[in-house]
Amino acid sequence: MRARFLVCPLLIAIAGCSQNPTTKDEAATAPQAAESVAADAMSPPEGEAPDIGANVAPGVAFTYAYDFALPEANIARVQGDHAAACEKLGIIHCRVTGMTFRKQSGEDLSAMLSFKLDPAMANTFARGATDIVTRADGSLSSSDVAGNDAGSEIVNADRTNAALLDNLTKINAQLKIPGLSREVRSRLVEEANSIRAQMREVGSKRDDDVESLATTPVVFTYVDNAAILGFDSTSPVQQAIKSSTYSFSAMTSFVMLAVGVLAPWGLLGLGVFWIVRRVRGKRVLANTE
Repeated sequence: MRARFLVCPLLIAIAGCSQNPTTKDEAATAPQAAESVAADAMSPPEGEAPDIGANVAPGVAFTYAYDFALPEANIARVQGDHAAACEKLGIIHCRVTGMTFRKQSGEDLSAMLSFKLDPAMANTFARGATDIVTRADGSLSSSDVAGNDAGSEIVNADRTNAALLDNLTKINAQLKIPGLSREVRSRLVEEANSIRAQMREVGSKRDDDVESLATTPVVFTYVDNAAILGFDSTSPVQQAIKSSTYSFSAMTSFVMLAVGVLAPWGLLGLGVFWIVRRVRGKRVLANTE
C-alpha cells in the first residue's frame, strides 16, 4: 500500500514534466503561425491588384480604374457579364453610370464600363470582374486606385462653416442696432451676403465629399490583347516590321535608281576603254613588224 502511494505521485510528476516542453513550444510558435496566416490573408493572388478597403483607410474616398486585355471577340460578352454582376448586387449597392463600345472600320475596338459601388463591395466586385476576364482568355493589364482624404475635408468644412456662421450671427446682430447709417447698413448687408455665398460653396463641396464616401467610382477599360501581343496593325511590333520593310524598300529603290542612272555611263566608259585598248594593240603590233 505504501509503495502504491509513493508510485502514483511519481508518475504524475513524470507526466507533467513530459508535457511542459510541448506546451512551451506550442505557445512560442502560435504567434508566428498567426502572423503567417495574417500575411497570407493580406497578400493578393498573383496578377491582381492589392486589397485596400475602407477598413485600412477610414475616411478615404477611393476611385478604381482597371484596364483589361482580352480577345476582341470576347470584349462585348465580358462587358455584358460585368454589367450583369452589377445588376445582381442591386441598385442600392451598384449602378452602371456609363458604357461605350465603338468599333469603326480600320480602327481598334474601344470599350468602357463605369460603375458607382458601395465602398464595402468595390474590392470584391473588382476581383470578381478580373476572374470573369481571366475565364475569357484575358488578363488585368493595369490598375489604378486613387484616394482622397474626404473625411478630413469634411471636418475642415464643418469648422469653416462654424466660423462663417459665427461671423454671420455677429453681422445680423449689428444690423438690428437702431440708427445705423445707410452706408454702414449697406456694408454689413454686403458682408452678410458674401458670407452666405461662402457657406453655400463650402456646403456644396462638403456634400460632394460625403457622396464620395458613400459611393466608389469604378471604371473598366477593355482593349484587344492582340495589340499587346504584337499581332495588331497598330502594335509596336507591327510598326517596327512596317518601318523595317519601308526602309528596305527605300534602299532597294535607291540602288535600282543609281544603277539606272550610272549604267549607261558605265557602259560608255567600258566602250571607250575597249576602243582605246584596241587601237593601242594595233599600233604595238604594227611597230613590231
